[in-house]
Amino acid sequence: MLLDDEDLVGLGRPHLQVSQVSELARMDQQGANAHTHPHTHATSTYERDDEELKAVLDAPTDSSLASSTGATASHTRPPSGLFRLPSFSSPSALPSLVERTIARSQLLVQRISLASVRNDAQELKGVVRLLDRLSDTLCRVIDACELIRNVHPDAQWAESANDAYEQLCHYMNAVSLVLANASLRASLSPEALSVAQAFQKDFEKSGIHLQEASRKKFVDLSSDLVRLGRQFLSPTLDEAEERALARFVPEEHLSGLPAGRARRAAYEAMHGASQRQVEVLEEMLRKRAQLANVTGFESFAELTLGDKMAKNPEHVDEFLAALDAENRFKTRAKLAELLQLKQQQQDASSGDIAAWDRDYYSQQYLRSISLQSSTTPISPFYSVGTLFSGLSKLLQKLYGLRFRVVQTDDGEVWEEGVKRIEVMNESEELVGVIYADLFSRQGKAGGAAHYTVRCSRRTDVDDLTGDLAYGLPGAPIDELSLREKQEMQKACQPLEEESFSVAGKEGKYQLPVVVLICDFVRPTVGQGPTLLSWNEVETLFHEMGHAVHSMLGRTEYHQVSGTRCATDFVELPSILMEHFISCPSVTSLIARHHSTGSSLAYSTLRKHVEASRSLEAIDTHQQILLAQLDQAYHTSNVLSSSFSSDQTLADLHARQSLLTPSPSSVHSQAHFGHLVGYASTYYSYLFDRAIASKVWQEIFAKDPLDRRAGEEFREKVLKWGGGRDPWEALADLLKEDEIAKGDSRAMQIVGRWGIANVGVEAPK
Repeated sequence: MLLDDEDLVGLGRPHLQVSQVSELARMDQQGANAHTHPHTHATSTYERDDEELKAVLDAPTDSSLASSTGATASHTRPPSGLFRLPSFSSPSALPSLVERTIARSQLLVQRISLASVRNDAQELKGVVRLLDRLSDTLCRVIDACELIRNVHPDAQWAESANDAYEQLCHYMNAVSLVLANASLRASLSPEALSVAQAFQKDFEKSGIHLQEASRKKFVDLSSDLVRLGRQFLSPTLDEAEERALARFVPEEHLSGLPAGRARRAAYEAMHGASQRQVEVLEEMLRKRAQLANVTGFESFAELTLGDKMAKNPEHVDEFLAALDAENRFKTRAKLAELLQLKQQQQDASSGDIAAWDRDYYSQQYLRSISLQSSTTPISPFYSVGTLFSGLSKLLQKLYGLRFRVVQTDDGEVWEEGVKRIEVMNESEELVGVIYADLFSRQGKAGGAAHYTVRCSRRTDVDDLTGDLAYGLPGAPIDELSLREKQEMQKACQPLEEESFSVAGKEGKYQLPVVVLICDFVRPTVGQGPTLLSWNEVETLFHEMGHAVHSMLGRTEYHQVSGTRCATDFVELPSILMEHFISCPSVTSLIARHHSTGSSLAYSTLRKHVEASRSLEAIDTHQQILLAQLDQAYHTSNVLSSSFSSDQTLADLHARQSLLTPSPSSVHSQAHFGHLVGYASTYYSYLFDRAIASKVWQEIFAKDPLDRRAGEEFREKVLKWGGGRDPWEALADLLKEDEIAKGDSRAMQIVGRWGIANVGVEAPK
């Protein structure tokens, strides 16, 4: 059948230009004529979708083509809410959603609490699933509201979403449940037990087992930590002005100083902070330690690491020491090259590279390398549309997944440039949805992020009627009229869900929905498609690794679905994706000139990548120091009256740093913003980089497009989400029995693996 514009709209596709439609019609006719070769027809469909994906994402946002291929195209369906959920139809709809969500959660809390009291065997057996439903009921609204409050350009939407977010978070913190029934735990499947253990640890960290006085102290400390975290990241106006003044170094002073002294003055001004900020940091560290003590832990690191792969602070220290030993020789060698540059340009007698020298001589070093290598620009081969089309091809080869961009409904997205990309499998089944909010706009925060709006979860076994029967003790539910029952159900109706059958699994599962946030420059008629820098290409692949994990981690339980796994394991799939970018076979798929379609010569890319990563050992050294500082700041030592964050930093640098540090009076630790979001877990990124390097070398390096390698990683790691012990999963994948226990030896082994150059192949 030939396709025209109206047919495409009816299929939920965006309008295409006449020339594009004609080409698609020709391809479809070829597919129809080749009915004896179904693979050929499938291939033509894949090619059509990839071409359409490229056209949509490369279309200028200020042209008529954008409206014919983007989210603002005309629609055949009535307006929906955000994410096609009626409960998100307007800001005014959110208070009702919050009320219904809390009402349903209350029923679940009551039902769980009374399960053991009633000694109902069937209810006890379903407690873990009820806990998971409770978590899902709350998190689906909380997670969506977190996204909306951060990215929606409309102030009313952002404010309403923030109110809903805070109300539900407050309610969630008030839920007090403990799964302590030993016989129940013994009857659970491994996945269900993982869910139960995750809940148990979350509850313990929340202090729900504490007596009333201790519980009040816990709540007060938690509130103080929220306030201090915000203050540390966003200084008051007076402190911000003080920082600005500290960074102002008169030009006449700089120009009159020797180059080295000028660099030091500028460095200390830029990395300096007020004494008040140091006091905020130290108060935050003390209150974290007090919080840990209240909940029965010796230190905040011990409290935090119990449910991570590392398990305890000692194991983190052992991993970092092993990694540092592996990396130190390479760091010394690179610093020696920088020192040689310094001696040539400034002072032949200079004996070291200081912190304020690093960036300057690194730039000099990279400039000298770039002059020796190809100057061919690579950005024209990495348009946003080209990359998404290439990603679709790559994922199809590895996991049998591909992308299909579809038309959005009125009200489905928060900005007209946001695209709905559906993830399909080889059986043409919908696997999940990615909303791609890729381009910068006024008021949008910078950086990249992956938001999970909805996790996978089995839904066909939900017992919504039972919530009323068991969750309302003493209520004569059987005596109520049908209308009364319907009204009660309506009053506690949770957020809408989309559920589908999943190949190879029994039952129906929630459709995963994620949002990919980037801040790329917008494509325009004058400038053409958005061409990405190498760093932006890596960022896109990294975030897509999280999205793939969300799509393939289809567990029965929300609590362990997709990226809901240990903090020091969650970055593995995303970092692994970065390894694919710069190998020859993948380059031929993803790196094509945006206008001519010609492939990027691998020799050109290889020189560029080698230059950009030539100083990676020094970067790793700096990351190790920060991870060690993070651990030092979360010991019980912070409760000592003699504790000083300045002195702790100085002592660490004296023992470990290969660069001459800035004086402690600069207070550079006050710029370590990750101390708020990654308290005692900053090592995680290094840890997963080491694991990803090993997985790449052992599983993918020989043939990065080998479907068997992709399926092995999927079956042994991705599909489990957080429902399998990650150490056991890695031991199984890598055939490394020594790491299966996840003990001290395992952490040291991972450290000794080191961090290999990402994806670069040696010349043959």
